[in-house]
Amino acid sequence: MSLKSYIDRWVNWGAGLHASPWQLGALFAFTVILRNIMESLSMGMVFSAPAFILHFPVAYVYPLLTLVFFMRIFSLYDTAKLLKIMVLAWTLTLLPPVIDALAGTSSDIGYFPLERSNALWFLLNFFNPGVDLTGTTTGIRIEAAIGCVLAGIFTWAVEPRQRLFRGILNTLVFAPVFLTFFTWPYLVTVIFQPLFPGDGLTHSLLQWHAATEPPVTGATHYIVYLIDMIPVSLLSLWYVKELAPERWKELKETAGGHAARALAAVTGTTAAFAVMPGNGTTFADVTIVIGALLASLWIAAGSRWKGAFRGVAFAVALSLAWASGWMTLVTAGLAMAVSGLPGPRRLTEPLLAAALFITALSPAGFSLAAGAGPFILVSIAVITLLSMKSGVPDDHSPCRGGCSSPCIIHRSLAERACQEDRHLRQVRKDRPCNGVRGQIRSRRRRHALPGGDHPSVRGRPPLQVCLRNLHGQGRLLRSHA
Repeated sequence: MSLKSYIDRWVNWGAGLHASPWQLGALFAFTVILRNIMESLSMGMVFSAPAFILHFPVAYVYPLLTLVFFMRIFSLYDTAKLLKIMVLAWTLTLLPPVIDALAGTSSDIGYFPLERSNALWFLLNFFNPGVDLTGTTTGIRIEAAIGCVLAGIFTWAVEPRQRLFRGILNTLVFAPVFLTFFTWPYLVTVIFQPLFPGDGLTHSLLQWHAATEPPVTGATHYIVYLIDMIPVSLLSLWYVKELAPERWKELKETAGGHAARALAAVTGTTAAFAVMPGNGTTFADVTIVIGALLASLWIAAGSRWKGAFRGVAFAVALSLAWASGWMTLVTAGLAMAVSGLPGPRRLTEPLLAAALFITALSPAGFSLAAGAGPFILVSIAVITLLSMKSGVPDDHSPCRGGCSSPCIIHRSLAERACQEDRHLRQVRKDRPCNGVRGQIRSRRRRHALPGGDHPSVRGRPPLQVCLRNLHGQGRLLRSHA
């Protein structure tokens, strides 16, 4: 058996494994939790809740989503299958604590303290086994080397064209991506420290709050979680497009409603920055405000979805709100409750827009007596008026505006009407038409079935024709009752 055949066998096994999204999520959660427990035991300490629930899990989610994104670009492999294979391969992250225990590594697993002065030295010596690097232990570097090699081999095996070139390129790209993850908080400090006041220390940059309320404990973990969630949120849009094309289509079709809600969140963030003092704002303050904005945007997106998608979006929003502060968590809960209120959209939509505005504003406080107080009041009034004119149909109203296809809210009703219409046609085909049925059939012939060229249905989409025909049948049956 050739090497490629052997690799193809394992790839096909992983891609064809019968596992639901929830089962894959459970496997990923099991891997992350077990890895954190192993690290805590090796360090002789118990991680705090912000670290164990927020910071450390997203420290694995962010690399997973990023690596799958790059592998999709280089290998052109199906995203859903690729994500499944990567979740299975992610169990290899359990190796570093075991390798470090066997090798007797004295350093604890963590981030390498990157600075401008040692950045090039770290880059050149990361894969050098003869150099000790703080945080990036022997097990971590072996894990990274295995990941780079496996990524290149996978691309070489599944890509039909230029496989060798793409495989080598994938390996070369993976190396700096891994280095970014292993130095992430310190890399952020190197980039943004010159823009904010501070003493140059990473922990000071991540913990110093001047205009927002600092948490009692775990300030660094909250800030790092919010920083990680910025690219994770952006990557999530791409994953929705790749894994749930119908949901992506819904997002595009309801872009008007999303824009109004997003505008409310962005306006709230603008008001928050207007309230905070310009010369005393720290990096942590800015990150907290951005976290509240992300929480509002996730609520705005989740309020448009149903089922598991809404649950996931709201769970992410709550985690972002928790990391952004107590007031943000309270207002985010209020916005979620408002999004589910019954009643006409012309009433609930302005309430939701105001709730999203307040959620984004919450890290800076609600003092209307301050200089930005009039701006806040005017902003709430403007977004309320815009949301009332956003054209969102009520849940119980028909589609408006002459849409070319039934709106998303009523799609299930329209599909059910089509099913009933097809059932009636099958009944008429199987049974002799006389009496009332004959009159129904005659009426349908005069008005033409979907696909006909009668002027009353020409150019209309099939679902609208189904609804129209079903309504006509009901009126005809009532006339003979």
